[in-house]
Amino acid sequence: MEEQIYDAFISASDERLMEAFHAAPWEDRPAIADRFDDARLRELGYRLIYCERPDVLDDAGRRAEAVRIARKLLGLDGEILPWLTLRAAIQEANDQIEVAGSHPSEVIEYRSYLQSRVADAMRLVG
Repeated sequence: MEEQIYDAFISASDERLMEAFHAAPWEDRPAIADRFDDARLRELGYRLIYCERPDVLDDAGRRAEAVRIARKLLGLDGEILPWLTLRAAIQEANDQIEVAGSHPSEVIEYRSYLQSRVADAMRLVG
């Protein structure tokens, strides 16, 4: 998605829907996001809703967004990624611990956090 956003211009009808989307109460935004012709805008709409007000999504919508994020964090989609996956971040933390000397407690704590995020993400993707 991040690399597709500038692939094409947005239609006038989707421009109007974007304005309606941003002006609407959160509870109304999922229905507006469903009406976008442009799949990129639908995805962005759902991403925004999930980040700001996941409670207005139904269970399936919340789960779909959580799984999408987990797959990205784990790097499971088989693509070359421009971002750091959780596993790569853990490896970098391990490298930092090796060179940190006798007081790497902050890095160890951060690595533990990353490991818990991996476990959470793995539970989501099954």
